[in-house]
Amino acid sequence: MTSVDKAIQLIRSCSRVSLQNVRDLPRSRPPRYHGLQRKKRGLSHRGMSQFQAWKPLGQLDQKMPFYLSVPKEPYNSDIATRRQLMRVSLLELQRMIDLGRIDPHEPIDLTTICNTKLYKLDVEHERHYGFQLVDEGIDSFVSAVNIEVQHASEQVIAAIERAGGVITTRFYDLFSVWAKCDPLGFFKRGIPIPKGKLPPPSETTLLGNPLAHW
Repeated sequence: MTSVDKAIQLIRSCSRVSLQNVRDLPRSRPPRYHGLQRKKRGLSHRGMSQFQAWKPLGQLDQKMPFYLSVPKEPYNSDIATRRQLMRVSLLELQRMIDLGRIDPHEPIDLTTICNTKLYKLDVEHERHYGFQLVDEGIDSFVSAVNIEVQHASEQVIAAIERAGGVITTRFYDLFSVWAKCDPLGFFKRGIPIPKGKLPPPSETTLLGNPLAHW
C-alpha cells in the first residue's frame, strides 16, 4: 500500500465535519468579564480605589496568603511550622535565684520558671514552645543549677557547666507546654497526662548531639 492509499484510508476513517460537530478552538473566545475584581481588587470606582488607600500587604481579599503567592520571596514559607520560644537570660536567672524566687538546689524546668509569675507562655495565640536561655549576663552567672530548657547555645551550656551545673534541652509540643505551665489547673480539668511527642524533622539533627545536650 502506497502512501497515497494510506492517506486516503486515513481520511475515510476520520469523522465527517458538519455543523453539529464544529466548535471553536480552545481559548478563542475572550474570558468572561469579572467586574472590577481583577484591576481594583474587588473595590468600586470611588473610595479606597480612587484615593489609592489600599490595605496593607497580606490583608487583601485573596484566598492565598501573600507569602505563598510570591515565590521569589521564600522567607515566610515556613511560617506555619516556626516555633517561638520565650527568651530568658542568664542575668535574669541569676537574679531570680538571688531574690529567692527559684531554689538552685532543686531541678529547674518549665514549670519552675512559670511559677515565678514573671513569665507567661501563651500557647493558644503566640504558640510558645517553651523557654530559650540566652547568653546575656554570661559573666555574672555563678550558681550551680540543674536546669532544663528548650534551647540553649554552646556559650550558655559552657557557662552553666563552668559554674558546676547541669543543663538539658528538651522538646515539648504545645499540649505538653500547656499542661506544664499550670499543672494544678491541668489536673483539675481531669484530662489524661499527655504523652511527649518527638521533635520535628528540623530538630532531629540535634538528637544525640553532645554539644546541644539533647
